Amino acid sequence: LLDELQKESVKRQLANILALPLLPMNKIIAAFYDASDLLITINRNFQTFVDYVEKTYIISPKFNPLNWNHYNTLSNRSRTNNHVEGYHRYLNSHMTAKPNIWKWIMHIQKDDEQTIIRLEPENKQKRSTQPRKNTNLMHDISLSNLKASYEQNIIDIKEYQRKIRVTSYSYINAFENNTTYDDND
Repeated sequence: LLDELQKESVKRQLANILALPLLPMNKIIAAFYDASDLLITINRNFQTFVDYVEKTYIISPKFNPLNWNHYNTLSNRSRTNNHVEGYHRYLNSHMTAKPNIWKWIMHIQKDDEQTIIRLEPENKQKRSTQPRKNTNLMHDISLSNLKASYEQNIIDIKEYQRKIRVTSYSYINAFENNTTYDDND
């Protein structure tokens, strides 16, 4: 299959599958089957991958699309769990490894108050007040504008999908540029 991954037609369909989280919920199933049918037509060996994605994310999914679909969060909140990882790093740096229960409770209460104070303006402004990298900000603005164009019927679902596919290509390119993988991974 590694040879097949060099083909643009395969990359396009993989990018379409990787972009499913950015589609409206009511378009996911059709988009998945469009992409998966083309993948299997190109090479039947993609069936295992298609079956895995279908079972895990699409039909009677292990992970409900409400949990992994980000279409409704475009232009609202971050789409990753980096903030959770950052909070974990914050806790590790501000607390001892094994705090007693009272120190832990006091720290959590103080942190909770600070979070409420920070979230108040975010809720009023309907956006994050935390600083973000300019590239991430521009990427989010682009996705938000694309979503608005689709919702205002300026572009159709095929054009929307074609444009969000660009996001997925970055993951495919990262995989291609990774020289440390082998067939046993």
